[in-house]
Order: sequence, then structure tokens, then C-alpha cells
Amino acid sequence: MSLQIDISAERSILETAIWRNRLLLGIVLAHLLIALSISNVADTPFWSGAAVVLLDILQRLLTVAAVCLIAWRLAYGMIYAKPKKPIQWLLSDLKSFVLDFDKILDRLICIVAITVMATSFTFLKDIVPTLNPYGWDPLFAALDRVLHFGSDPWQWLWPVLGTPPVTRFLDITYGLWFVLLYIGLFAAIFDPRSPARSMVFLVAFSLTWILGGNLLATVFSSAGPVYFEAFGFGSEFSEQMLQLSAIDQATPLWSSDAQQLLLTNYDSPGKIRGISAMPSMHVATSVVLTMFAFSYARWLGWIMVAFTGLILIGSVHLGWHYAVDGYASIPLTVAIWFMSKALVRRFGPTSDQTDPFANNR
Repeated sequence: MSLQIDISAERSILETAIWRNRLLLGIVLAHLLIALSISNVADTPFWSGAAVVLLDILQRLLTVAAVCLIAWRLAYGMIYAKPKKPIQWLLSDLKSFVLDFDKILDRLICIVAITVMATSFTFLKDIVPTLNPYGWDPLFAALDRVLHFGSDPWQWLWPVLGTPPVTRFLDITYGLWFVLLYIGLFAAIFDPRSPARSMVFLVAFSLTWILGGNLLATVFSSAGPVYFEAFGFGSEFSEQMLQLSAIDQATPLWSSDAQQLLLTNYDSPGKIRGISAMPSMHVATSVVLTMFAFSYARWLGWIMVAFTGLILIGSVHLGWHYAVDGYASIPLTVAIWFMSKALVRRFGPTSDQTDPFANNR
């Protein structure tokens, strides 16, 4: 009898956790089913090498997150709680954290959901040219020139940014995006103060990748300036690529290595694949991080505004994107953010009735 009660209680806790996270789970499940259906129709294996890489990174970052959690709680104890026995206090604090089954279950559900979303996204990104061959590049390049008074945007930027130190700085900033992305994810998943705020970020984060990185990337299939010549669109960007190559010889650029790796793996089952330019997911997800940062504090939000600006500039200067890729990403992501807020108010965690954005309007 006791065993039956325990099983029923655990089942009830699990069902309640799934219901609390039903919005995120529903989005991820729908995305997965679409990816599996396309895999079946296109006769293309769903599981890609890149997904393995993503899972490996996730595993490593979970380890780092655990270490950071221990360090954070120890620092909190020493600064604020000031226990007589810090280690004993830390063990007790971590024990209470681990035994908070509801929160642990929520976090595990969110981690699994985001991992599944990333896997589905990677598969769909890899087969963009299969579903719709690259063809929008000439139009986006021409639109860039119209918007920038007859010149390519990189030509405007080069006199100011075209030095090894500045280009290297933008290259490092572009790579820092990966770190901030995971910091944002772990903040949303592990911060217990406002489940609604966290869910808004996770939903907006997922929808940005799905709608921007999969749907629009397929509809507006394009490769970007760095691949303009490689895919037969002309030599308009060859001068930019030559100048970036010269800087790469002086100070190695991560972007140059990554761009070459993507091109090498384009027609092969390499672990790192998937080329698409419109919209810029670096810019789009930076906007999501910016909106999330504003929900914590205005000063943090403005720091992220500056970071997003650097990402937009870097995406053009380093040859990854046309300027319009970034321009289009900004209103798209802001719209997704506010749509996510509305969805969370309707379908989000019922345990948090307060508006996490009330103090930041």
C-alpha cells in the first residue's frame, strides 16, 4: 500500500512538472515531429554529427555549471550567511538543493527540451540547401547596396575596422557569443526566482531558432558573402575575403577557420555543417539575450545592447552575413519575445503569478 502511494505521488509530481512546462515541451515536440517527418520524406538520417557535438558541449557545460553552483553557494555562505562551519553549511545547502525534487525535475525537463530542440534545429539547418538551394544571395547583396548608398556595408566598415587588432577583437566577440548563449540558458534554467521570466526566455530562445534559423533560413536560403563566389554568385566579395585572409595570416581568426570548415563539410557528413545567412542567428539570439538581460536590470540590458551591436558589425565585417540578415533579425526577434510573453502568461508556470517584467518597463 505504501509503495503504491509513493508511486502515485511520484507520478503526480512528474505529471505536474510536465504540465508546468507544457508550453516549452509542446513547442519542442512539434518541432521534433516536423524534423522527423522531413527526414522521412527527404530520406535523410535525422541524427547528424553536429548534434553529437552539441550534446558533448552540453555535457561539458553541465559539469562546469555544477562546479559554478558549488562555488556560488560557498561564496554566498561566506559573504552573507557566514556560517561557523562553511563546509558543513555548504553540504547542507547543496543537500536541500538536490532534495528539492520539483525544481530539479523542472530543470531536467528544460535541459532535455532545449537539447532536443537543438538536435532538431541542427538537422533542419543541415538540409536547408536540399530543401531549397541557395539563391537569395544576389538579391540580399543588391539590397545591401541600396540601403548603404551604392556600396557594400563592409566597404563602409573597413577603413575603421580593417586592422588586425580590431578585426581580432570582433572575431573574439563573435566567439564569445557561444559563452553568453550558454550563460543565458543556465541562468534561465537554474534561477528559481521567477519561473515565468525563465520560461519566457526559453520559449523565445526556442522559437527564435525554429522560426528564424529553420523556417526563414529555408524560405530565404542564402549562404552569405564569404561563400558568394564558392556557390557561383560572382566575385563581388572576393576583395573582402582577400583582406580578411591577409589579417588571418597576421593574427589567426577563429571565423576564418570555421568558415573553411563549414565549406569543407558542405558535401560531407562532417560534424560541423550547415550554412545559412538569412536571418542572422548570432544577431537574433543576441537580441533574445538582451531582452532577457533587461528583465533583470536596465544596466545589464544596455550592456547586451552594446554586445548585440558588436555582433551585428562583426557579422558583416567578418564576411558571415549581409547587413540585411542582421537588420531583419532584430524586429523578428523582438516580435517573438513579446509573443513568448503572451504565450507564457496563457500557458506558462501557474506557480508564478507576478509579472517579472513589471519593474523594467
